[in-house]
Amino acid sequence: QGLREKLRAGRESAFFSRHLVTLDLDCAAEFQLSDLPVRKFDAPRLAELFRGWQFRRLEARFSGLEPHAGDEGRFDPPAAGAAREPAPAPAPPQRPGPETPAADAPVPPVPSPALGGPAPELRRAERPAEAIALLGDLSRSDRVAIECIPAHTGRPGEQPQWMVLQGDGIAGALRWAGLSADEGFQSAMKSFLIEGPRLTCGDSRALARYLRASSLPAPRAEHDLEIATHLLEMASRQREAVLGESMPELPRPGENLALDFGDHEPPLEGTAAMLRHRMAESARLASALEDRGEWDLYQELEIPLAPVIADMEETGVRVDTGILSELSRRFTGDLHGLEQEIFRLAGTEFNVLSTKQLAHVLFEKHGLPSGKKTKTGFSTDSEVLEELALTYELPGKVLEYRQLAKLLSTYVDALPAMVDGRTMRIHARFHQAVVPTGRLSSSDPNLQNIPIRTPQGKEIRRAFTTDPGWRLISADYSQIELRVMAHFSKEPAFLSAFAEGQDIHTRTASEVFGIPISEVTSEQRGRAKTINFGLMYGMGAQNLGRQLRISMKEAAVFIESYFARLPRVKLFREQLLEEARRDGYVTTLLGRRISLPGIRSGDRRLAAGSERAALNAPLQGSAADLIKKAMLLLHAELARRALPARIIIQVHDELVLETDSACEAEVEALARTCMEGAARLDVPLTASVGSGDNWFEIH
Repeated sequence: QGLREKLRAGRESAFFSRHLVTLDLDCAAEFQLSDLPVRKFDAPRLAELFRGWQFRRLEARFSGLEPHAGDEGRFDPPAAGAAREPAPAPAPPQRPGPETPAADAPVPPVPSPALGGPAPELRRAERPAEAIALLGDLSRSDRVAIECIPAHTGRPGEQPQWMVLQGDGIAGALRWAGLSADEGFQSAMKSFLIEGPRLTCGDSRALARYLRASSLPAPRAEHDLEIATHLLEMASRQREAVLGESMPELPRPGENLALDFGDHEPPLEGTAAMLRHRMAESARLASALEDRGEWDLYQELEIPLAPVIADMEETGVRVDTGILSELSRRFTGDLHGLEQEIFRLAGTEFNVLSTKQLAHVLFEKHGLPSGKKTKTGFSTDSEVLEELALTYELPGKVLEYRQLAKLLSTYVDALPAMVDGRTMRIHARFHQAVVPTGRLSSSDPNLQNIPIRTPQGKEIRRAFTTDPGWRLISADYSQIELRVMAHFSKEPAFLSAFAEGQDIHTRTASEVFGIPISEVTSEQRGRAKTINFGLMYGMGAQNLGRQLRISMKEAAVFIESYFARLPRVKLFREQLLEEARRDGYVTTLLGRRISLPGIRSGDRRLAAGSERAALNAPLQGSAADLIKKAMLLLHAELARRALPARIIIQVHDELVLETDSACEAEVEALARTCMEGAARLDVPLTASVGSGDNWFEIH
């Protein structure tokens, strides 16, 4: 509230400041870049200059060049990395997806739409007739870039304040108030979105939310720059390598324009200028995606998924705040009891959440063996406490206290404040352009992190419910990453176990210990399960020994026996690492490229971390591809059958839906069919499906 008042009080100053710093990107220029040649330059002197100022990237670009490099007509230093090592070999044919050039090989720049010349006059349409005429003129464009400027904060169900569109030589802005309710405009807008020109969006998910709030369909965008940029992993250090030249950083789309402009008009001309640059950038991104073999993934999976995610966000999930209030009272009492127990064991009172005070109690007062040391003293992180808890009671109680305190503050006490007062639901965000492996992530709140491993954590899921007469359904892939590994590795023991519906961990134990399946003990199965999952994340003998509570030597022998009995798994891992070191990336089932910039590093710790990622990324990324494919199939089939059901949450390998109880059985069967039919692998995909009145009951 205070910030809002300050903005209102300083409105004139803010808009004047914006005017002063706005660059005119469309001013007429009486010269070409080719008229401004850089003559010969002294590369070694430039490299030394950049070294002195610690400009590492620029230093690397000029190091090793001959003195007085350049020519009379242009300045064209090599792309990053070109002077340091040759481009790696292309991916081997064994890996899924088409062969593509190496991750750090520069992509030749592609001619982009010209942005020179005067900018087209921005046509403002505030009445239906004006808007319909503008849409008609824009429909004659081959491509149109589109952006919504929200009225306030992008809350669920909120309509945009303005929609800005940039076509071929025409720019327009639709003032949404007074237009969205007009039947003629609605009809023209639907036709434009469905049958009109190809659309370029900054964030098609945000666009779909705003259109849905006005009862308009989500368009099938040709380009979504947020998704494309993420696929190309265009962090600032990689933009030049991908595009072939530096591009200006563009404003974030959609919600980041969400300001209250009061009586002032929002920056319509500036938004139109931004859209012209997006149209130019989209051509470059498209060429890069095609060269890398990710165009089909982009067009057939990621872009169609954006409106599905928008529907999930707008629907939200109902939360029973009464249950959370009861949990808050109970957890607060449990915390107090744990605190008293900790004080008794410690022999003194202290702030349990203070790492400094805890370190003093554990390592100085009680003399427990100290582990890692940080700049400020001995570490008391979870890894240290878990190791100590194997022998001592006090560290175990501290771990319990921390976990319960986090549940209380992060979920139980925080979730009620996130419930939308209009819908009585939580409308979390799901993001496509965050996780390198392609997994969706969640925020505001993170619904993918609602705990399930502890009894108290599971209780929180009881608060996630649905409307009277409706039911929640959960469809969860069974051991999806192990199935992907079986598909890639072609390990006969895994292929036959999954084909015959055997328990994979029991079968693994049978293979490793050389005994019949009927003789496998629960302890042996547990060890097999630990190594099955651990090896997918690059676990070594030290970590395996810690988890199994055996010596590192015993763990090493166990791993050796595992690979001796399952040689195709070992070969698959070796090939993955070989490809990753050679190419600098790995690929998923549907051709998603995941770069590993540290795989060739001289820093052994960095290289080791990249190697672990190389072993897991194709498995986790392929699982992400499959659940996304299942979401598309299920969303489309629910719409085709006009079923009163919708997807509301995605948690990695799990989809949560809500449905009218009258069609519960049909939706359950449909969810299973879509998940199990997402792809044809060498092993069957299996989904477990359950239902309940709340999320807790399903599990």
